[in-house]
Amino acid sequence: MNRLRFAGLAALTCLVLLVASSLPRPATAQGDAASVVVKWEYKIIHPNPDDVNAFNELGAQGWEMCGAVGHIENFLPRATFVFKRRAR
Repeated sequence: MNRLRFAGLAALTCLVLLVASSLPRPATAQGDAASVVVKWEYKIIHPNPDDVNAFNELGAQGWEMCGAVGHIENFLPRATFVFKRRAR
């Protein structure tokens, strides 16, 4: 009796999931999220270590830092920064 009840409950659960997955999804205000493609533009800079305002200026223009790499150039420590923002 318990096996029959369990099998019936499992079949009912599968049927409910099948029906629920085939129902149309409600429309969203932005449309289908998979069809929206965000385009980015990138900027790579090698700032002068004395120029602290360069980062503030980029931020004011909508740039966001997304990467940084330190390296040695002419026996001096240097850094390269990568910024991105939505394409305009």
